[in-house]
Order: sequence, then structure tokens, then C-alpha cells
Amino acid sequence: MKIPVLLALLIATTLEVTGDAMIRKGIYDHAGVWRIALFLLGMALLTGYGTFLNLAPLEFGQVVGLYIATLFIVWQVVTYFT
Repeated sequence: MKIPVLLALLIATTLEVTGDAMIRKGIYDHAGVWRIALFLLGMALLTGYGTFLNLAPLEFGQVVGLYIATLFIVWQVVTYFT
């Protein structure tokens, strides 16, 4: 199954940024069971990030500029809401 490059990058960056946000929330804002749950959720999201990034139909070197631009925009949106 081929997915469009921009869609793969958008999904990958969203998973990367939200996974990072969950781990950061677990480290700084929670303890006990909530911390463990946020770590596990973050790990799952970061695994999805790696999967979707590698499913992109182009080599990473060909889309790195687009990836960085997409990452910046998604990071701003997620940071605003967390």
C-alpha cells in the first residue's frame, strides 16, 4: 500500500510530537500509575512515528526539508494544546 508522502510525513510528525509530549508529561507532571501510563502511551506513539516515517514512499534524504517544516508546524499546534 502506497501512501502519499505528505500524509506519511504528517502522520509521522504528529505521532513523534505527541509521543514526546506524553513522555514529557509523565516525567514532569505525573507520578505513579499515571507516569507509567504516559510512558507506555508515549512509547507506542513513538513506535508509530518510526513506522510511518519508514513507510513514506521516498527516501528520508529526499523529504527531509518537508519533514522539518511539517514537524515545526505540528510541534506548534501540539504545544499549544498541551
